[in-house]
Amino acid sequence: MTAQTPVTPEISLVEAVWRYRLMSLIIVLASVLASVAATQILFSGATATARFAVTDPTNNNNALRMGVVSGQGYAAYTAQRAAFAGSTPVMARAAEIVKSKHGPSLTGEQLRGRVKTSSKPDGGVVVVTASGSNMPEAAVIANAVLQAYQDVTVSTNNSNLDEQIKGLKEQETKITEQMQSTQAGSRPYRALASQLAKMQSDESGLLSARSKNNDGVQFTDTADPTAPTPSKLPQNGAIGFAIGAILACIVSFLRASSRPRGQVHGAPPAAAGAVPGGAPGGMLGGPGTPMPELPAGRSYQGRRSLGDGRDDAYRPEGYRPDGYAEEQPPPELARAAPRTRPGPPRSRPRSPRPP
Repeated sequence: MTAQTPVTPEISLVEAVWRYRLMSLIIVLASVLASVAATQILFSGATATARFAVTDPTNNNNALRMGVVSGQGYAAYTAQRAAFAGSTPVMARAAEIVKSKHGPSLTGEQLRGRVKTSSKPDGGVVVVTASGSNMPEAAVIANAVLQAYQDVTVSTNNSNLDEQIKGLKEQETKITEQMQSTQAGSRPYRALASQLAKMQSDESGLLSARSKNNDGVQFTDTADPTAPTPSKLPQNGAIGFAIGAILACIVSFLRASSRPRGQVHGAPPAAAGAVPGGAPGGMLGGPGTPMPELPAGRSYQGRRSLGDGRDDAYRPEGYRPDGYAEEQPPPELARAAPRTRPGPPRSRPRSPRPP
């Protein structure tokens, strides 16, 4: 006999979940609690956002134009200002402002870890995002970065203009000394005088630019310290519930598919329709499995002796193979039947020959 592979019982997903409903409920609750705990640990703080728009440096008489001559140049200039808003000088100045406003005592490097700056794709707007333990703290940090950007921008521009003015004055002093040693009215003297006039014009432009120097900010949008803190707990809780439900369905279906439909956990195999003493699941061929009784009829040896082709000789009707056990009549019939002594075999009477 060939052993048959047990067929996995068909079961619906709803039936599987209902059969292991307690386990499914525990999985869903564990997933929801895990998502809530992760939200409290990772997303317990608040985030504040401040914005400011930068002005096109070509719109005013500013010597620090930084090569802005087109829309693409203006977008690149905005991205540069966003990077400058997160630089070390700005963060150091922002840490001082936060401390002066009774905020947390942080260094510039610590503050940089809480602040992110970016620019809009179309250019012109810089976004400052700050994080804190609560909304007032985050708003103070974001507004401090905005103010620090303005202060450092003005001081940096003034420093650059002062260096240019200082260089022009040094060149003017050298030219003046050369003119004193040159004959007045001569050609070299006139050339030196022309250079001196040009340098004095450049110096006047730098002085005018310095007087008009500003922070380069067109408008500001500060963060509101009184704004409510948006909570991510409902959203993350719903995500945890969905994940737990999916896991519960998968585990329940796998457990239900691996066990026959009628078998109960801890029940003997006979309860699931198995043969007593047989293999699990009612399969035949296990150790100690009783074979089913064959229907009444000729034995296999008798059929083989008559027609298996290995011995074509005639077998008499009374032939019995070796090991054949002759059936005995029941005891009641054996007692009732008279005992007869076997006699000699009877011979068939011969018919008379015709004359």
